[in-house]
Amino acid sequence: MATTQALKPFGELFNAAINNYRSHFKTILGVSAVLAVVYVIIALISPDAKVIGRDQITSGDILLVALSGIAYVLAAIWVTVSLLLMVHDRAKHPSVSDLLNASTKYLAPVIVASLIAGFLTLLGFIALVIPGIIVGVWFTFVTQVVVFENKRGTAALEQSRAHVRGRWWAVFGRYLLFALVIIGAMIVFSFVSLMFTFFLPRGVQQSVVDLFSIFVVAPVATLFTYELYKSASAAHHKPLES
Repeated sequence: MATTQALKPFGELFNAAINNYRSHFKTILGVSAVLAVVYVIIALISPDAKVIGRDQITSGDILLVALSGIAYVLAAIWVTVSLLLMVHDRAKHPSVSDLLNASTKYLAPVIVASLIAGFLTLLGFIALVIPGIIVGVWFTFVTQVVVFENKRGTAALEQSRAHVRGRWWAVFGRYLLFALVIIGAMIVFSFVSLMFTFFLPRGVQQSVVDLFSIFVVAPVATLFTYELYKSASAAHHKPLES
């Protein structure tokens, strides 16, 4: 009888992600700067909610917000793929520009697969939330499968689910622990940053927290998911025999 291979413990996965962050700190800052630039541009061009009343919002404002959201998501995907290529094989992409250029060929298939996964996950949430959580965990490795296993569309979704099959609770539990750690870190950072920016405008205070998220939280999350993907993929291809 075959039983599933265990995943690496949370502590080991988290430590690997932190070590990778430290080892590639300068490169991560360079790659993440792309998202930071998009964030700053959006902040500069977005309508000021304090100035524009609800009855004054125009269709142009709505279009601008929608386009800004799309631009931010695309930049986030670009950065995520670049960081995955960096941690997977840094020697092939020695500079930030090399990473960004190499990642462009994966953007379209990652976006397509992510849209399908997002749509199915949304349907799951509409069907009483719990199915959405189940489906979301199934498809948690879609981006990694597209980049590292050359799968596209629904094939990427099926492969991600295969990596999770028999390990759903293990994957979910590790993500839950990671989320709790990140929430704790965000609370601490927000409190500390508020102490130093107390007399600055509220928008500046929020920007400091957002930039911490861009340069620290998001990259660590990408690196953690990469480590979890490697563990799940290895477990999937090497089942234990009993």
